[in-house]
Amino acid sequence: MSGSHLALVVDDDKYILEDVESMLASMGHECRLARTQEEALALLEKESLCYVVLDLGLKVNSGSAKANIQTGFNILAHIRERDKGLPVIIMTAHGKAHELTVRAFKMGATDYIKKPFDQEKEPLEDKIRDVMAKTCEAKSAVCPNISSGKRKPVQPG
Repeated sequence: MSGSHLALVVDDDKYILEDVESMLASMGHECRLARTQEEALALLEKESLCYVVLDLGLKVNSGSAKANIQTGFNILAHIRERDKGLPVIIMTAHGKAHELTVRAFKMGATDYIKKPFDQEKEPLEDKIRDVMAKTCEAKSAVCPNISSGKRKPVQPG
């Protein structure tokens, strides 16, 4: 993984995951993908991440009947309990996006983007670059949290 930023992308829509994975690859970033809360929490425990791109509406596990907005907030709370510095970009297509965004920022989200993505007005790449500029050394090709060992995987509670 040397020479790259590592992201966790969490969304229950496989097409969104594929699009974001492709976009991150074009930026030279690596990513791990999760479609449920269960998968996301497992990856948070074992990976040293530079940032997280998190959809709010998710299933708890693969057996869940439908996605739930609270599931994304549960993941955000889990991250913030264990790592206040890990950048988290929230994504949502929910009709109450403004209310959800305010709540997410109060819980410690770093930034927000609405789905479907509007690459003309608000490219996800720009959001990620802005977040990385705030949290990583601008001249370093490697996230200093990984290369220096500062960022450790989130530990289970």
